[in-house]
Amino acid sequence: SLSPSLSLSQTYAMSSATGPSSAVAKQEKNAEGSPVPSGEFRLTDTSGKPVSIESLDLPTLNGVKEQLQQRRQYLVESFQVLRGSLERYHRSKQSLAALSPATQGKDILLPLTTSLYVPAKLGNVKSVMVNIGTGYYVEQSVPAAGNYLNRRAKLVEDKLTQLQQQIQSLENQLKQVIMVMQQKIQQTMASSAPPPKGK
Repeated sequence: SLSPSLSLSQTYAMSSATGPSSAVAKQEKNAEGSPVPSGEFRLTDTSGKPVSIESLDLPTLNGVKEQLQQRRQYLVESFQVLRGSLERYHRSKQSLAALSPATQGKDILLPLTTSLYVPAKLGNVKSVMVNIGTGYYVEQSVPAAGNYLNRRAKLVEDKLTQLQQQIQSLENQLKQVIMVMQQKIQQTMASSAPPPKGK
């Protein structure tokens, strides 16, 4: 069954040594309030005004980088879960397509688990039991079950597209933060380097 719906609002605050305000990364929320981070990442101060990452010190930038990495990992895991769901829908559609009057009464292997099968005979080829989630099953005709699977597969494909865009957005933001961190490290090293000795 399909799980994550894109979600929960969380706020991350990081103390900034450069000023009295803190840098806050806000996560979007949806109507359902379930916990999935969006790909949008905005830095604001405590009054809600945008904060440029160039104005942040290294410890704060490192905190931003860690948040982005955690959110990217969460989205990648969500992507993998949904891709597995999509593959199961495709396999179910293939099984439905194999049902016909000619296959009625044929010997099959009935899966009890993902690795345990028992021999059986194919009886009813006009209707199937459809898992609609949370352990509930309904009997549907083969065409109705096919339509249900198509709708669910389309929903998962749309979510996968959204997640892919969000992951790419986070990766771009990560590159930007890391680039600013490297620049600040180079500036710090240059300013702390002893002056060259005269000849």
